[in-house]
Amino acid sequence: DNGSHRKEMGGPELEPLLAHTTLINVDWLVDFADRKVMPEREGVVPAWQQLPSEAIVSLTQLRQSGYKNGLPVAVLSYGWAAKHHPDPTGEQLRRMLPALRSMKNFKNSSSSFKVPTWGLVWDFMSLPQRGYTTKYDADHEDRTDYQLKRFGKGLKHINVWYGHMAVTTLVCDWPMPAGAQNPHPIDVRGWCVFERHLSSIVKVSDCYLQLSRLPADAERMDWGMVVTACMGARRPPLAADAFERLMRDNLESGAFKFTNGKDATNVCIPQYAEAFTRLLGTSKLLGYDMLGWGAAEGEQLAAALACAQRMDTAVAAERLVLNGNELGTAGVRAIGKVIEAGALPRLKMLYIGDNGADDETREWIKTVARGAGCSMVSA
Repeated sequence: DNGSHRKEMGGPELEPLLAHTTLINVDWLVDFADRKVMPEREGVVPAWQQLPSEAIVSLTQLRQSGYKNGLPVAVLSYGWAAKHHPDPTGEQLRRMLPALRSMKNFKNSSSSFKVPTWGLVWDFMSLPQRGYTTKYDADHEDRTDYQLKRFGKGLKHINVWYGHMAVTTLVCDWPMPAGAQNPHPIDVRGWCVFERHLSSIVKVSDCYLQLSRLPADAERMDWGMVVTACMGARRPPLAADAFERLMRDNLESGAFKFTNGKDATNVCIPQYAEAFTRLLGTSKLLGYDMLGWGAAEGEQLAAALACAQRMDTAVAAERLVLNGNELGTAGVRAIGKVIEAGALPRLKMLYIGDNGADDETREWIKTVARGAGCSMVSA
């Protein structure tokens, strides 16, 4: 049991969620896609009610992981292709298969530490679904009382998976399958937009992956290479007030699509604000290195930290890691100004090297860091 690592990466926070959210074994899912198990389904994933026991990752398996770059847990952010089934042709599973296969191959690779059995949160398989206990009927709820309670608790806590710093969000940002009942891309689906922004608050750099960036030969690549290829499109945290404006403006214009328009104002906006303050108020590490961020991204991050300060949130970060970006002079100074303003009261270590700032700014940020009590700065 690699307990100390799991604790450092926030594993214990996730363990209670397994009481109501099923994690799918990625090894099994790859075998399913290859028709080695349940071949009669022809690659169309089963609902929660139809899962065999071997498809489920146990807590014991997760605790045995020695994975050092996060936790062996991922969550999908994707669009449902149809109301009754998110992937009725199996095309979305086929598209994500290179990444899943790389996860499985990584598990079997030679390594100096134990590698994980990955668990995947895929809502359709992770929570009890309507229409799969008896039969689908748009006007009839067929789930049992237990199933409804399990679904309710899982849905209530689904945001924890997306917001968690060390759970990998797999963003399925490709066009919807041809002939999809719902053809809207995820860029305009309100819930998908919410998930992506939630996944950008405190998640470390290599735990947010956009699968549209998978190389053609991804199936032959090791997991580390897949991560490197898919991590570069990550955006900075968006301030809570900016997220509210984004939602309201796009809902009013019709640019964002919600099944229920009240989801944006009554659910997404308050839930994002809650997660924004909770995550920034508890995460000791903010790891945003090597993401290709420029000055605009540096200024957006600074605006988010300033927003947290206005909301009376004491940002818990002891380490802020921004090295290897392209913030330039303007971006580095934006970060320095919020540090000067006291938006990071617990900061001990600042890594902001290799960002292309001028000499004067590099010296200035060192002075700012020393004034804030940082014990180590790379500039």
